[in-house]
Amino acid sequence: MSERLDPEETYARVKELDAEIGLVWLEPSNANNTYGLAMREEDAEERGIATISDLAAAINDGEELTLASNVEFYARDDGLRPLQEMYEFEFGHSNVSRMDTGLTYPALRDGEVDVSVVFATDGRIPAFDLRVLQDDLNYFPAYALTPVIRAETLEEFPELEEQLNALSALLDDATMAGLNARVDVERETIEHVAEAFLEEHDLL
Repeated sequence: MSERLDPEETYARVKELDAEIGLVWLEPSNANNTYGLAMREEDAEERGIATISDLAAAINDGEELTLASNVEFYARDDGLRPLQEMYEFEFGHSNVSRMDTGLTYPALRDGEVDVSVVFATDGRIPAFDLRVLQDDLNYFPAYALTPVIRAETLEEFPELEEQLNALSALLDDATMAGLNARVDVERETIEHVAEAFLEEHDLL
């Protein structure tokens, strides 16, 4: 597996490259919509699993835990195989169920599997009472949500920088997952959820 760039180095490099085509990257948020491994909160608590290293230790101690994974993560070169290599454990081929991303969350919720591949800001995480295991060896790459604006637009409306940076500072994984849950689970409209959030924080 190739060496991963530090998130700050990645941000600086992308910001530099996009500046050449007239795009300005503002302040990144603490929301990181990367891959993760999740368990049911109650099950993780009972097993004493909070990190991926804890999960690896449990499996290496003989617990046969099952995994739901989307096909992409299962097959990609920076997916399941190198994750298991870094953490020095293996689910075992028969303990991995490959399925569409939309099916992995209910499979975990309903107890069909013990662990699932998730996206860290997915609204089903809080809605289904799931625990995202801490990636304590920093395997997963950073996908920080960051405002990006055209340079000419920012020049015309300079106040947007302060407003967008203020919005970015409010966002983290839990906040985004909660907002996404209102749309994906509670079926509120995106427009209503966004407007209510902006009004709550005096950004409208």
